[in-house]
Amino acid sequence: MSTGDREDVRRAREELMSIEERRLGLSERVMRGEPEALKEDRRLEARLRELAHWLMRVEREEDERHTETERRGEQLREAWRQRHPEEEDGERR
Repeated sequence: MSTGDREDVRRAREELMSIEERRLGLSERVMRGEPEALKEDRRLEARLRELAHWLMRVEREEDERHTETERRGEQLREAWRQRHPEEEDGERR
């Protein structure tokens, strides 16, 4: 994950927390059924879902890149072992 991506993830998480705080502040008015509070709560909830989906996608893509890197590293180690059967872990026998 690049530095820019990490910064985006950090900002998204901060926004998630801010939205949760705002929803908590609205909760009493929502419980009373105030139309404006209900409307704002629905808008905030939609934004929460949007951010959560984005974060999950970014994390899944990062996991996939990490898995691919590990798989490629193992392929390279195996190719090295096949070409250097007399050596193991960088030491001569």
